[in-house]
Amino acid sequence: MRLRRFLSLLWGALLAAATVCAQPVSSLYDKAEYRIAMRDSVHLHTSVYTPKAPGRAPIIIFRTPYGTGPYGAGKFPAAFDKGYLRSYVDRGYIIVRQDVRGRNRSEGEFMHIRPVGFGDVDEATDSYDTVDWLVKHIPGNNGRVGFAGCSYPGFYALMGALSGHPAVKAVSPQAPVTDWYMGDDVHHNGILMLSDAVRFLHSMNTPPEGTPRRELTLSPDERTFFLEHPTRADLTKLLAPNAFWEEMAGHPDYDEWWRARDTRRACYNIRPAMLVVGGTYDAEDCYGAWNLYRAVVRQSSPTPAHLVVGPWAHGAWCGDGRKLGGCDFGEEASGSYYMENFEAPFFDCYLWARDTVDRLPPVSVFSSGDNRWHTFDRWTPAGARRMTLYLADGGRLTEERPTAKNSSTGYLSDPADPVPYVETSGMRRPKEYMVADQRFLAGRRDVLTFVTEPLTEDVTLVGVLGIDSLLFAQGFRAYETVFSLITQVVGRSGRAKDPGFAIIQTTDPDNPVLNLAAAQDYDAFFEQEIAYRKLGLYPPFCGLCVVGFSGPKEIEVARAAARFAALLGRQAAQQPDLPLRVLGPTPGSIEKINDSYRYKLTVKCRNDRRFRDLVRSTLDCYEQEKLPSKATVVVDLHSDGDI
Repeated sequence: MRLRRFLSLLWGALLAAATVCAQPVSSLYDKAEYRIAMRDSVHLHTSVYTPKAPGRAPIIIFRTPYGTGPYGAGKFPAAFDKGYLRSYVDRGYIIVRQDVRGRNRSEGEFMHIRPVGFGDVDEATDSYDTVDWLVKHIPGNNGRVGFAGCSYPGFYALMGALSGHPAVKAVSPQAPVTDWYMGDDVHHNGILMLSDAVRFLHSMNTPPEGTPRRELTLSPDERTFFLEHPTRADLTKLLAPNAFWEEMAGHPDYDEWWRARDTRRACYNIRPAMLVVGGTYDAEDCYGAWNLYRAVVRQSSPTPAHLVVGPWAHGAWCGDGRKLGGCDFGEEASGSYYMENFEAPFFDCYLWARDTVDRLPPVSVFSSGDNRWHTFDRWTPAGARRMTLYLADGGRLTEERPTAKNSSTGYLSDPADPVPYVETSGMRRPKEYMVADQRFLAGRRDVLTFVTEPLTEDVTLVGVLGIDSLLFAQGFRAYETVFSLITQVVGRSGRAKDPGFAIIQTTDPDNPVLNLAAAQDYDAFFEQEIAYRKLGLYPPFCGLCVVGFSGPKEIEVARAAARFAALLGRQAAQQPDLPLRVLGPTPGSIEKINDSYRYKLTVKCRNDRRFRDLVRSTLDCYEQEKLPSKATVVVDLHSDGDI
């Protein structure tokens, strides 16, 4: 024990000494600025910081719309000397910071959340071209590249993962912008978040040349400001000219314009390892971390994926991290602990090829109840008992089913006096409001409050958000996936002998799959699911083969798919005893990825040698025919129906 304590004290002393004796970055690194040409001849301003020490090092890239200053030779960001980036300096990485297309000193036109496959260039192609230039022109690099970024730069980090460049080995999207309509920044569950949307979109606006930039001050305080500008028209006039705000105003519903900007639609066949980071008290991009990770695991299962979620406000893991409002979560929530135990081991493993990945479990989640990290093999982790809470008379929240058949309570909402979220309104939304005590609202006539009896024991709570995206997904395994996910939540939300609670967010609470999963009724679910599959002729009652087609021109891809279907039918006609059903062609579940249109054929069959020979002969005929146009063909012989 004495030795352990001595070593602990010694390590602390060494860290303190290292902090005091840290060399200035100017003595450790050289800086060079480049204008890297993209495939459309647009040049992006790129600052490259190279270690003076000899040897070969990996490249870590930070792409941002917020500027990469200070600009100029010999000028280094303050975070290089003391801050988040100091860890990369001390580890000897080649550090690259780039202004994205159309921002600050980079050429081109800036577009918010530019969709993957939007025209000939997008953020994925810009990432590819940047990596390709760097590994060929920066001396001393080891040919291994990583991307990292938090918030909007988290979106750009993900684009690096989607670039497909073979040198990209590891990517860390942190609090990444993922879906600006459903959960990140601008909207929360489709509701416009005025405070953040107005201020952010104004700050990011670049007026047409010759148009003076308007100043925007939310004064005398946020609440008063928005009461004085209550309509969308008022705000549009105030922010004008602002192209994205005006375009967004034209899409109040979740339509294809918004879906195209959902980055999860492109998260297929990701090659580099992924470290997704988020904070449970992140008012801006909490949604993105959970949902991007889920998309990667579901849509790109071979990808090594790690998830880290701590008790943090937006980006707090890049700073101190341990405190929020009156809460102190302890040293394990600090930014230094995060870096040394999560981010640094991740990149050291995949970029330096060091054996540190064993320090990084697939999932690490911080519990603010005991101020400790808990690790899991996957998320959502899998004995909680199902608990139903009822709204009862007298403002009670109880497990007892109400006896009254008809009862109600209500309130009258006054738009001229909206319910505040903090006691005192200031000039901007405070990050601390996520942990603020809101009991001051209980006395308002337009607020309904329901309270349980005092808890007599500790409770561990796990929630499943947005389960509907899986429940109504394509593929015959959708119900199976939902059932498996929820049974794991219900089964693991407790801790040892401690009970746990699982809360499931859905628009279809009476769905039998959800209720069977919550009750962990495996037998009943099996009976229901097997009957459904027999009726629809799905596995195990048949095999399911999906033939996918992709190419740059939609009409040609559709024609190629139709021709393949005809060839398959002609080949099958020679074997009339071979059971076969061909469905389609239809567009893929994601119609376009990386500028390639996607179509599919779904074939219900007996997946035996005869069928596989049939597919092979059809592929031969397809390749031999001199079609006016062809598409790339991918065959999945054991599909779930989705491609």
